[in-house]
Amino acid sequence: MGAKKVRKASSFSYSDTYGSSLRVPRVKQRRFDSARYQPKLPGQLSGDGKPQKGQIESSPILEAYSLQSGDHPGLVLISQLLQQDNYSSLCRSMCLALSGKHKIGFIDGSLQKPNPIVHPVLAESCQCTNDIVTTWLLNSISKDIAASVICVSSAALLWQDLEIFLSE
Repeated sequence: MGAKKVRKASSFSYSDTYGSSLRVPRVKQRRFDSARYQPKLPGQLSGDGKPQKGQIESSPILEAYSLQSGDHPGLVLISQLLQQDNYSSLCRSMCLALSGKHKIGFIDGSLQKPNPIVHPVLAESCQCTNDIVTTWLLNSISKDIAASVICVSSAALLWQDLEIFLSE
């Protein structure tokens, strides 16, 4: 009697386009437990339910300070440049664009700068994000207006200067 081929459950074979076969071990699939692999962000509660020392308690603040891969200094949030005659419409467009990126707090003053002694990493992240938001604002302003506000140190001060200068 002929011998039967027994196929092991621990591997399988396949042939590629050139006719050679390859034996590949079969991997047991496990169910992914997403809760087990969630990274702990600053501000999340520790196992005892209390915030850890040196961490911010709310995650929306962390979202505002974070930058995505597409958030670069050359990004143009609105297509039309701010001129002296179109401030009100472009003000609304810029607010919508920054709100959609969770960065509106940098221009309306609702986002407070973290204490660099208590949260040095968060303070550095805040400064970097503020600089990016400032460049976004400068990218949306005509060159003659930008020349008068280029030395402003924060996005909020730049926004206030533009409001005073152009809302008249």
